[in-house]
Parts: sequence; C-alpha cells; structure tokens
Amino acid sequence: MGIKMKKAKKKRLLLLPIGIMAVMALAALKQSEKEENDKQSKITVQAAGGENVKYGTLYAVRGNEITYYETAKKEESIDGVQLQTALIPVGTPVMTRLGTETTFSRLAAGDNIAFVTRADNGDIEAVYIVD
Repeated sequence: MGIKMKKAKKKRLLLLPIGIMAVMALAALKQSEKEENDKQSKITVQAAGGENVKYGTLYAVRGNEITYYETAKKEESIDGVQLQTALIPVGTPVMTRLGTETTFSRLAAGDNIAFVTRADNGDIEAVYIVD
C-alpha cells in the first residue's frame, strides 16, 4: 500500500502545476478578451456642420424623456451640475458601444451618453451610449 500512496501523491504533485498553468492561461485569455472589447467599445462622436455634441449621465428615463447631468466630456464628474431634461424624438437612432443601432427604450439610468443636437434648435438627432 505504501507504493500506491506514493504514486498517488506524485500524481497529485504533477497535476497541481498543470492546474495552476491552466488557470493562468484562462486569466490571460480573459484579460485579452476584455482589452479587445474595450477597444471595440470606444466610440467617437463627431458633429457635422450645424450640429453640436453633448455628453451626459442619465439620471432617469421615462418613455422618450430623459433627465440627465450634462458634462463637458464623457469622463468628467457630475458633481455640482444641475439636472436637465430633453425629449428624444421617436425614431431617433441610439447607437450602442458596439455600434449596433437600437431604440431609446434601451437607455437606462446611469448610462453615460453622447447626443448630437442641431445647433439651430437643439433637437436631438442621434444618441450614443458611450459607457
């Protein structure tokens, strides 16, 4: 019985480094997938002539009405900024981080968004979920 126990112990000792390497490989794979998703989720929002881009963090969404904190840039803090309200016209495209077009029903409180507005009247022409 002593020999069988030694073989079993050797087998366990051999499997331990293999298991550790497998876990490390999975962690590296997950990290590279996360980095790839982060690259894909970078959205560049540019305004054409006669348009402006606004950034904000959604506070509430009720139908096509949004209440948000406007920020100068998508990374800026929302501290000390007043709430604003806007209506998203029906049929306005909403783009996800992955570039998929959806509707404003996908928007939720806490989303960081960028929206393109007309310079002359402030109507929202497109919404982008940036984070």
